[in-house]
Amino acid sequence: MTRPGLILALDTSMGACSVALDDPSAPERSLSLVRPMLRGQAEALVPLVGELLDRTGVDPRSVEAVAVTVGPGSFTGLRVGLSTARGLALAMGCPVLGLTTFEVLADAALDARPDARVEVLIDTKRGDAYCQAFQGRTPTGLPAALGEGAVVPRTLEREAVLLVDGEPLESDAILYPDPRRLARLARSEQRPAPTTPLYLRSADATPAPNGGRLWS
Repeated sequence: MTRPGLILALDTSMGACSVALDDPSAPERSLSLVRPMLRGQAEALVPLVGELLDRTGVDPRSVEAVAVTVGPGSFTGLRVGLSTARGLALAMGCPVLGLTTFEVLADAALDARPDARVEVLIDTKRGDAYCQAFQGRTPTGLPAALGEGAVVPRTLEREAVLLVDGEPLESDAILYPDPRRLARLARSEQRPAPTTPLYLRSADATPAPNGGRLWS
């Protein structure tokens, strides 16, 4: 499969509405727009894509793929992102490429140490968390839901916490999945998005290993 050039990326999985265009051969067509918001993403996403296209002067027909985060995250946000991605891809005549929220967040922790062990915790706002562990960019376990009473390394003080080799990554720059990073990862992975969001509840839930610990 030929790797796409210009990719439009969308993320509404967490507390922001984020879009980006990324083209490695034309930096002038690469831009990201991030609007923090806890609600209203359904109304904001398409106009934000329009603003992105206007500011870059990109013809929608030149977009070669649409990348989107498939979860886990906000129930409503995931449906907004995936349905919009599918609709735009259909109109543009290009494929949809999907990555998990975990993959995009974990990758942000690997810039300085590409082979580090990374654990990603996402606060569900219901007294528990979603989690997945990676060695470098390779998952070392399935995505899991940590229930109340599970052993977690620290109290979640933000929507997502990243642990790098067991230590919290203190970075205000990693609050939400970066849409430019999503586009670049999607280009390298070229993974078709599933038809439904990744939820870690009921049938999709996987018990965390080691009784709720992310590490051995």
